[in-house]
Amino acid sequence: MIAIPSLIIQSQTKKSYYEMAQQIVISRSDELTKWIEIYVNDLKNFSEDDAAASGNVQDYVAWLSSHRNLVNGEYDDFFFCDKDAIPYHLDGRVGQEGEYRSKDYHHAIMFMGEEFFIAKIELSEKTGKFVIPISRAVKDESGNVFGYVTALLDMDQIAAEIASYKVGNEGYFFLTDRSNTIIAHKNPNMISQDIGLYHEIALTAKLAKENEEKSAFVESEVDGVKCVTFVAPIISLNCTIGFTVPLAEVFVATKKIQLVILLMGIFITLVISLVIMLALSNITGRVKKVGGLIDELS
Repeated sequence: MIAIPSLIIQSQTKKSYYEMAQQIVISRSDELTKWIEIYVNDLKNFSEDDAAASGNVQDYVAWLSSHRNLVNGEYDDFFFCDKDAIPYHLDGRVGQEGEYRSKDYHHAIMFMGEEFFIAKIELSEKTGKFVIPISRAVKDESGNVFGYVTALLDMDQIAAEIASYKVGNEGYFFLTDRSNTIIAHKNPNMISQDIGLYHEIALTAKLAKENEEKSAFVESEVDGVKCVTFVAPIISLNCTIGFTVPLAEVFVATKKIQLVILLMGIFITLVISLVIMLALSNITGRVKKVGGLIDELS
């Protein structure tokens, strides 16, 4: 008789675990979205300054150079790029005409009219680190775009934070870019690897993005271990955050909860039985007293 309730409890507990896990990965996605918005707004300090009013590239570049102390130290690189795709780096480097024309952020700002753009995660030309290019249009006093500022945000801090996240004893978080390349993982050897090695995970992440779902999960094998992976798209970064936990660990958690529920059920049953027994004993005692009085009266 206990077997059927046990199966029901196990099923419901596993469902609750999965729902909780999906909420966790969604929360992490929201945190990263808010985090990146801080830097998007930071670029307004440069794109909306009066120094841009004239629309003169050289004057604006000179102003940036004299105000380099305003640049966030977390940026791997910072530059202004004009409409001819010439980058003017804050450290004094000046590129060639058309050098950045193929960059997605150049196309987004100069040809698509985007006010700001968060590009795909790439390797920095300066340091070779993973960076997030964040760009914002720079306009003259008439509202004409004559270039844009771009900050290459160093991924080291966020990658270390994500790699430190834990779920249970063996669970871990990871981050992939739009091309399914792993850019944050507890195992350094996994960095730069294609998540497509785990086909089911990559496919689930892809479907979640396409269907605009907040999260999704898939049960699959990871390095020969049966696991469940929960993923959530980070729309602003066009990448995916997820975490993987061995199914065995999920079952351990559900069994513990199942045991607690069953013990509580047994305890409640015993308490109810005791209360009933005491009530019956009390009633029996009263019946006997009444019987005794009747005998005396007769």
